[in-house]
Amino acid sequence: MDITNHRQDNRSLGKYESHDIPSVLRFLCITLIVANHFDFYDYGGGGSLFLLVLIGYNIAKFKLPKTVKEDSSKNLLKMLSKVVIPAFIITLALNLLKGPFEVNSVLFISNFSTSHHPNGFSYWFIEIYIQIVLALSVIFGSVRIR
Repeated sequence: MDITNHRQDNRSLGKYESHDIPSVLRFLCITLIVANHFDFYDYGGGGSLFLLVLIGYNIAKFKLPKTVKEDSSKNLLKMLSKVVIPAFIITLALNLLKGPFEVNSVLFISNFSTSHHPNGFSYWFIEIYIQIVLALSVIFGSVRIR
């Protein structure tokens, strides 16, 4: 079998299907983060950092080529809107229902302050993700900066 026919080969892997490596690594990171949060297993941390690295890899591989080619960061902002809108609704609802109302939390900038999160809810990972994608949108969306 040559390499051109490799993708067309539908041999079964038994009861397991093949998955791409970033998805498996993302699953591993999330599993480790949840295990650490619930004290199932103390692995020393780093799962969220590695998850950010994977996000950077996926953005660089799948989003940045189109951004550079089109001279527009619309695809980055579209991707970001899929996270911001539901996260904003949930954060706003939790702030209104559980109190106290934290503006920094709703605006996803509480990582820059020492604000107290309502009932211990912290959104730092989502905040960092939003801020990174916004920064990349500004950097790669502008021909002058690029």
